[in-house]
Amino acid sequence: MKAKIDKKEFYQWWRKFRLKASKAKKSNSIVARALSNAAELVLTRSKTYYLTGAALRVRTGRLRSSVTKAPKTGSFRRGNKYWVEVGTSVWYGAAWEMGFTIPSYVIRPKNKKALRFIKDGKEIFAKRVVIPARTEKPRKWLEPAIKDEEPRIMQLLERAGIQVWQ
Repeated sequence: MKAKIDKKEFYQWWRKFRLKASKAKKSNSIVARALSNAAELVLTRSKTYYLTGAALRVRTGRLRSSVTKAPKTGSFRRGNKYWVEVGTSVWYGAAWEMGFTIPSYVIRPKNKKALRFIKDGKEIFAKRVVIPARTEKPRKWLEPAIKDEEPRIMQLLERAGIQVWQ
């Protein structure tokens, strides 16, 4: 899952910054640190706000504890492109972010001849029950965290640009 900060001024500034940064030796660590700090902001916001009740209720805490950034320090670099990744290894993290559909399925008794349940105060016996398909709407937890932290991310990157130019 990728999210982009769409600002024309930022991309114009970033092009100039990359040209200048490619010439400066100290720029690699400054850019890496700024991106790492930006990822840490998003990580913290998603864990402390969106995965603590604003978007999803906490049942086991597995999703919240699995949200990490990569690499742990610094940033990835290929040529003059730098990036960090924030995400989860838990499969249902992406499912909740994007929304999902559970197909219909049938429940049959395992040990008895029939299923027994109460519906509208009446006892019902059935040889099988068909559970209809259902669609869950997205409960975004990563994308809003990025949007919330966008101004602070921009400040971090601008400061990194100023440090490289000095």
